[in-house]
Amino acid sequence: MVTTQISYAKIFLQNIKTQTWTYTNATGSDVTLPIGTAMGIVYATSLCVECLSTATDGSQKPYAVLMASTTIAAHTSQTLTLVSSGDVDGSLIVFNNGTDSLTTPVSVGGDVEGTMTTILTKGGINPKTAVEGTFGDN
Repeated sequence: MVTTQISYAKIFLQNIKTQTWTYTNATGSDVTLPIGTAMGIVYATSLCVECLSTATDGSQKPYAVLMASTTIAAHTSQTLTLVSSGDVDGSLIVFNNGTDSLTTPVSVGGDVEGTMTTILTKGGINPKTAVEGTFGDN
């Protein structure tokens, strides 16, 4: 028996603006990024990568949220569409390392700049609480 779960949750709520950025997969295997993945930008290369609070290259600061699930083949680059501002369902933002969350502190040069939420909000992304079946998120 096959069970399929379908979510009708809407991650991108309103006032969405997008940008495109290049993601380079330098690993020897495919990388799958789910919709809603928090993305950071590496200062030195201007490439987008998964946002990790432990990074020290600039990507520890969440810059945008991935607009659609995608798989990037090994040793290739792909242009991704990222939501760079607007209202986003905070409960659906994905941090791929399994330990980061919207409340994780973000440090740059040893100084805490705020939480993932405050960094996203400063950049124009507003993590919201969406309630299914209400006018505002449908």
